[in-house]
Amino acid sequence: MGATLLLAVSCGSIPPTNFYSLRVPAPPVAQAPRSKAVLGIERFGATEALRNDRLVYYSSPTQLGFYDYHRWVADPATMLRDDIARRIQQAGLFADVQLLPARGAVDYYLRGRVLNFEEVDYEGAVSGRVGLELTLVRGSDRQVIWSGSKVVKSAAAGQGHAAVVEALNAASDQVLGELVPQLLAKAEEDLKQGTK
Repeated sequence: MGATLLLAVSCGSIPPTNFYSLRVPAPPVAQAPRSKAVLGIERFGATEALRNDRLVYYSSPTQLGFYDYHRWVADPATMLRDDIARRIQQAGLFADVQLLPARGAVDYYLRGRVLNFEEVDYEGAVSGRVGLELTLVRGSDRQVIWSGSKVVKSAAAGQGHAAVVEALNAASDQVLGELVPQLLAKAEEDLKQGTK
């Protein structure tokens, strides 16, 4: 009986685990900082489901699931925070962009909350949905100087997990492409007013 059980267990194979990441665009030519201000980016908040590295899918507006063998290289909140930090640093507005906690003083704080980062399997075609809320706070007086949010749904251009990951990449790029320039414009305006 023990040999039969061992044979039955050894016949089943565990599927390989696939890992995915956000597509990181090539860095533009670095610009010299236009200010001496330092930005600190806090760890982004997210629901418990999005604090996980497994790909999340919704089969209805209220039913979600996880793929056990399809995972992100990090949780979505961390990947989005790292991408935003890279984009802001490359823009050249701040002398330094630090992921908090960090040593040293910062002039502005960026807070974020991931609202959506999932595959959507209802409402017609399969798509990727990404939602993000950002808040920029002046460090000297803890005054909120800008806040914005954006949710984007991008249709998958094919079937399978790779197509959904591409849709999530496209949606992420669109969300960040809209929010980051708004944030930078408001920070630059605040810096020009001489308050930081």
